[in-house]
Amino acid sequence: MKFGKLLALMLPLVLVMVLAVACGDDEPAAPVGGITAAELQAAVATAAATVATPVPVAPVQFIVPPFAKYGGVVNVFVDDPNISTWDIMQEGGGGIFHGSGGINSGLIQFDPRDETSSFIIGDLATGWETSDRADQFTFSLRQDALFHDGHPVTSEDIKFSFDRTASPPEGLVSTRANFYSGIASIDVPDDYTVKFTLDSPDVAFLASLAVPLAIIWPKHINDELGIHAFEIPGVKNQIGSGPFKFKEFVIAERIVLNEIRVITGQACHFSMRELAI
Repeated sequence: MKFGKLLALMLPLVLVMVLAVACGDDEPAAPVGGITAAELQAAVATAAATVATPVPVAPVQFIVPPFAKYGGVVNVFVDDPNISTWDIMQEGGGGIFHGSGGINSGLIQFDPRDETSSFIIGDLATGWETSDRADQFTFSLRQDALFHDGHPVTSEDIKFSFDRTASPPEGLVSTRANFYSGIASIDVPDDYTVKFTLDSPDVAFLASLAVPLAIIWPKHINDELGIHAFEIPGVKNQIGSGPFKFKEFVIAERIVLNEIRVITGQACHFSMRELAI
């Protein structure tokens, strides 16, 4: 049950318990709704701790049927051909998300095995810690992750990606800046540690980092090719650390992505995605 719903259900009981204690004598409060004050307090504390300090679960391990085999091509039809830019940060529609899916990794992600989207697992992150007030989040990163051009993924890339989305440079527009407006600072103590500090507590912050659009860009490509580098559908521009590598884009016809399992270590059940647009 979500934390907000739990509090909504428990709030009337809390008020009754407070009135009972305030107006009564020193005797223990009688059970209300079948639970005692101590039990109610413990339940609320447990629910709050669960939201504020989620525990990373084990990486996804899909069970592959014995008759399955790797390789082949999957064809996908994309019904939104209005791709004005390949920069997901600036693209407001869904066309580019379908076209570039699999190229980039995220810091964390919703567990694809969970239909309720309630559990968060690592993608580039191997684990994380949350402060008691839910205003600081510290992540440890995989040390074997590489971008498709062979550059290692480091904490500088994480910081660059979220700084760029929260406060885009002049000349760019971020359609998701409000998602991260509460970030006060992003610190990188070392190459594989990144720490987010918020202006105020936010128990939903992890969820904002886990959405599919919260991708990690290679900082070195921005440094080499400029702030507009990710707008262009080219093999030197669309470089990520996900399981698929950009191959070609034919306007109003198709997008082709090739599997890049050797670099990322993420096995896929097909070796090519071809999207008709």
